[in-house]
Amino acid sequence: MREVYERIADLARRGIPAVAATVIRTEGSTPRGVGAKMVIAADGRNWGTIGGGFVESAVIEQAASVLKSGAPRTLQYDLEGEGKDSGALCGGKIEILLEPLLAAERLHIFGAGHVARALAELAKRVGFAVTVIDPRPEQANRERFPFADDIVVRGFAEVAAETVPGPDTYVVVLTPEHKHDEEVVRAVLNSPFRYVGMIGSRRKVATLISHLKEAGFGEEVMRKLHSPIGLDIGAETPEEIAVSIVAELVASRRGVETPAKLSGAKGKGDA
Repeated sequence: MREVYERIADLARRGIPAVAATVIRTEGSTPRGVGAKMVIAADGRNWGTIGGGFVESAVIEQAASVLKSGAPRTLQYDLEGEGKDSGALCGGKIEILLEPLLAAERLHIFGAGHVARALAELAKRVGFAVTVIDPRPEQANRERFPFADDIVVRGFAEVAAETVPGPDTYVVVLTPEHKHDEEVVRAVLNSPFRYVGMIGSRRKVATLISHLKEAGFGEEVMRKLHSPIGLDIGAETPEEIAVSIVAELVASRRGVETPAKLSGAKGKGDA
């Protein structure tokens, strides 16, 4: 059982959705008792056991639909009736609860400056799993980012190329130099991330758009970029800019459309 709970924690930390299957009621002879548990990852890998046999196979098969719906489900099996043809030796009944363990939406913050520091705390408070990326150990460390789930002290472009895209993954670009911002945007913009935003002045954004066009990025792809980043609330301080960015992230999470080009952040402000 300890392995199952450790695996659940590991999957959550890595942002991998899963389903927990728990025996919640038994009657008569069953292979496992109440409380037996297993966990099934989104890719079908599983740990623990609720008794094996046809019941466990059926639960693994049902796990995919539970993840898709996002709603828990109970399954009942009559081992004497349904299990007869499968060679099951037990003759009781068993009820199993399937609970979706949906991964927290993950926010990757490229850059560990003042805005990033405020953003990491606020984003964590509204439910994001936060990863901070910056090659400068004096900036990217646990003392400055106590609310971050992960801190990656490596090159921006290198990590951007390895970041796994998905419908629940958000990217905010706040590096200390324009060239690094552009490297990260180039690496992620063509991939299916939920949100990609970059801090910067309108002049900087115009320059980036020009470079992206020269590199062959299409208009539809470039429209995915939220830059200047954040909702336009007249933000000036790092904390205010973080509020404007998180507001835009929450709007994206809730499916609320926001204008593509807003001036929520004034200038660079994040070296």
